[in-house]
Amino acid sequence: MQRAGGPTSARQSAGMARSAALLLWAQALGLTGAQPSQLTLDPPWTPVFLTEKVTLTCQGSGAPGPAKWYVNEQFWQQARSNHIHITTDLPRSYSLQCRSPGARLSPSITLGFSNGEGWHGCPCPGTCGCHKGSGWALFLSLLPLV
Repeated sequence: MQRAGGPTSARQSAGMARSAALLLWAQALGLTGAQPSQLTLDPPWTPVFLTEKVTLTCQGSGAPGPAKWYVNEQFWQQARSNHIHITTDLPRSYSLQCRSPGARLSPSITLGFSNGEGWHGCPCPGTCGCHKGSGWALFLSLLPLV
């Protein structure tokens, strides 16, 4: 049986001190596994309709700053801030990712733009009518329901 303050305790303390020192160095060098960036859309659904503006925002656990943007797993651009706006007049889909300062690459999201053809439903039930082949139409009713 060993005493509480014996040689084993001293060795364990020295090992823990070395581990703590290595962890501090790893954190200082950024080697401890930063959190991934978070990519959000506004509006928060996909697909969106042609010519609709979508705001992409990239947030990370590191210092705020300009985000790097990736399209189809290829570097696209570095923005001046943490958000960008996208719109298009052609039906298409993009696989998007971002990286904010001090964070890892975000998980991929797919942003699709549609002209509405072939839709049988709408993003906001009860507020629009979608008919196959006719595109998308918005119907707002200002009359009270009877």
